[in-house]
Amino acid sequence: MTRAPIVIAGYAETKVEFRSGRSAYDIAGEVLANLIERYGVAKSDIDGLSVTLALSEAPNPFFAVYMADALGLTPAALVDVRPLAAWPAPVRQYVMACAALPW
Repeated sequence: MTRAPIVIAGYAETKVEFRSGRSAYDIAGEVLANLIERYGVAKSDIDGLSVTLALSEAPNPFFAVYMADALGLTPAALVDVRPLAAWPAPVRQYVMACAALPW
């Protein structure tokens, strides 16, 4: 199996605030604006997005898709990173079986 190279061309973060009242979408919008400003990249140049599940969105299986849409992105690669325990049992079993394969 050949793998395409992955490039992380920029990184940004926000101030951590307890009970700020802001949604995960608001915070992601701030991060995206910082990335665009700092690195001069256009939204259309962003072809991948990896998001970590926000606790408020835990039951939402489409969180990564909604996040990309809220940010105005149409990435070719979209990854929703969530704890394995948050996935339904059949999905967890499939993931565990795949992890055991000799890649």
